[in-house]
Amino acid sequence: MRYLNSLLVTLLVTFVISLPCPSFAQEKQKSLEQLVKELEDSDKFVKRDAALQLGELRSAAKSAVPALVRALEDRDQQVWFNSLTALAKIGPEAKEAIPALIEGLDSTKGQGERRAYRRQVWYRCAYALGRIGPGAIPALVVALQDRQASIRAGAAKALGWIGAEAKETIPQLIQSLADSDSDVRQQSAEALSRMGLEAKDKLIEALSASDANTRSGGAVALAGIGRDAKDAAPQLVRLLAKETDADIRANAIQALGKVGYEPDKFVPLLLAALKEDQEKVRLASINALLTLSPAEEVTVPPLIQLLQSSSLLLKEQAAYILGRIGPRAKAAIPLLIQALNAFGEEPPFFPFSDALVQIGTPAVSALVREIEVQKGLQGEHWAVRCLKAIGEPAVPSLIQALNTKDTSARIAVMEVLGGLGSQAKASEKALLNLLDDPEPKVRSLVLVSLHSIGAKPASYLPQLEKALKDESPQARRTAAITLRQIGPEAKRTVPLLIAAAKDPDASVQTAAIEALGAIGAEAAAAVPSLTESLKVRGENQLESVKALGRIGSASEPAVPRLIELLQDERKDIRANVFISLGNIGSGAKAAVPALMNASRDLEPEIRASAVSALGKIDPEPKRLLPLLIEALKDPSSTVRKPAVRALGQLGAQAQEAVPLLFQMLKESDERQLVLEALRQIKVRSVPSLIEALSHGDPAVRLFACESLARLGPEAKEAIPALQKRLNDEYDFVQRQARMALKRIEDT
Repeated sequence: MRYLNSLLVTLLVTFVISLPCPSFAQEKQKSLEQLVKELEDSDKFVKRDAALQLGELRSAAKSAVPALVRALEDRDQQVWFNSLTALAKIGPEAKEAIPALIEGLDSTKGQGERRAYRRQVWYRCAYALGRIGPGAIPALVVALQDRQASIRAGAAKALGWIGAEAKETIPQLIQSLADSDSDVRQQSAEALSRMGLEAKDKLIEALSASDANTRSGGAVALAGIGRDAKDAAPQLVRLLAKETDADIRANAIQALGKVGYEPDKFVPLLLAALKEDQEKVRLASINALLTLSPAEEVTVPPLIQLLQSSSLLLKEQAAYILGRIGPRAKAAIPLLIQALNAFGEEPPFFPFSDALVQIGTPAVSALVREIEVQKGLQGEHWAVRCLKAIGEPAVPSLIQALNTKDTSARIAVMEVLGGLGSQAKASEKALLNLLDDPEPKVRSLVLVSLHSIGAKPASYLPQLEKALKDESPQARRTAAITLRQIGPEAKRTVPLLIAAAKDPDASVQTAAIEALGAIGAEAAAAVPSLTESLKVRGENQLESVKALGRIGSASEPAVPRLIELLQDERKDIRANVFISLGNIGSGAKAAVPALMNASRDLEPEIRASAVSALGKIDPEPKRLLPLLIEALKDPSSTVRKPAVRALGQLGAQAQEAVPLLFQMLKESDERQLVLEALRQIKVRSVPSLIEALSHGDPAVRLFACESLARLGPEAKEAIPALQKRLNDEYDFVQRQARMALKRIEDT
């Protein structure tokens, strides 16, 4: 991850450095002739800057147009991008570039980076043609008839940018609405909509065309014109009534909404469309209903009526729209709740609950009332889910509901508050008041909720201590679980947790041992008790192993017993013993022989765990290095990976492992991990770094350049290889190579 961050930073720096500096340009103005000359320089950075500055000259750079046209064929993306931008800025004076720009619309042509970004080339060429303006219209009209679809689409795009000044091309664009290519049709419709009122009458005529695509495109274009095309509404209504094609009907509905068709006439049409089988028509109707205003007057009443329909599909669609309308649909709350209750505890359809969530605050009191009325609600009940989803606005009503006499309702309310987390921080005082509730389940859940909302442990630790002695096993277990979640801040409860680890209830024992582990080093007093529990086979034996490891170095007295458990036949016990011994660190040196033996186990997971533990217990390079080097040769990557990490932790003392690590760079699944380790080791092997400069992965080449730069004059023999990297295909490698050469040659 650190390497990826480094790479991103390098890329960002490279990008920023490549940007032109306006202040520099202002200080050192270049002549037009000089910029044209630089546009053909061998250095791409010089060409990029020249094209950029020519664009800033705008129409004054007219004489540079031929050079900019030639630059459109440059292999560097930024050069041709800047050149296209410059031609667009030169505008009408760039008429000489029209043939080249129309050729650039052909998506079948281009090479190198220009081909890889052909859609961007297409877009920029069309934009430049649009900026040239009316002077490009004759050529664009011809291009509308080209055999290549991308040229026809680009011509329509350019005419759209020219706008009303290209009104003479409206007949040709209307014809293009029937084109066999969908992109041409789309661009033609957009172009006509940009021409606005000039195209309106022809578009209304197009709604009656015999060709289906023309009718569809006419509706799309009228939608783009918007309210200026309001008088097209009658023809759009007729189109909707007689048309059978789903796409055309959906486009007609969208257009009616955009042109501003009267809501009192439009709503009945939309409600009727909701009942149809064509999904596209239904979706268009839903979107249109959502645009009508004021929603609470125009849309909500008929949708409430629809909620009472016998059709489940219609009810769902009405609920979906009401939810999207939000708080203004509050009048629908009773019927939405009624619909949810009709499904029982786990309704198979969710538009109704989603609608209540989106209506938000106005629905809170009704949802809380639902919890109070329906006794015995479970945590996944729809009312609970809705309140959790609404979030903080629901908290005041929930606090008030904590006073209810019904136990199940109080429990449900606390589950909601706990699920809201820090959003329900305001409920802390009310929850603290429930710590003496007569119901054990309520007392238990209060502790969980207090932790969930982020209450400071100091405010309820006394209650947790009291709960550890509660007559209810559930309350004792919940207290221990909450202390585990609190962690080191609960250190004062360690004596009570040690006692709870011997509780008559097994689940309380487990929770107490887990809590001691979570408290960590501050629970050192529990080591004797936990060590003793290692002798008893069972679930708590495993939890004790984990807890001792989390306590860390203070668990040294438990090491002999942990070593014995390395012979246990249970994999989960052995795996966690390895982890715990590693966490104990140097205090577990007595385990080194057993770990060395385990590092040769037949199972890769055991070998890997042993290697990882040894790396933490015995950081002495003379003993550890041979083992780690041997682990690098292991056939299993499960073993190799912890060995690589351990070598990285040894740092410069692991130079002996460098050749093997460089060999591993050929395996892509471990490459990033190996590079991170090599960075920590601070490689000094110049020959290995020179070889890495030719690696196929740019990340490896970048690392080699960075490392050689760090070595400075010691890496003189790498100069020829670094000079080759000055032409690397990646800019960030080029720049790092330059930096390395500078540092090596700096006497």
